[in-house]
Amino acid sequence: MAQEKGSAAISVAVIDFLADLRLSGSERVFGALAIALAEGMEAAPLYAKAKFAHELRGIVADLAEGETSPANLALLRGIDL
Repeated sequence: MAQEKGSAAISVAVIDFLADLRLSGSERVFGALAIALAEGMEAAPLYAKAKFAHELRGIVADLAEGETSPANLALLRGIDL
């Protein structure tokens, strides 16, 4: 049961991460793919989860670079941190 909650937590974390980004064209496709991979991990057999995790990590790492894109940095203008 704890393992199922952990898998669901991955999907929620990916969705929350993507919700805070302004994604452009192909980044939207990668975002949708990241969500599908995270959700697929929930139903995948144990031996396949490592492959899902590897692919998901790569996509999320690429999307993380989008956090520093001009569109996302524009959201911070006028905010005192």
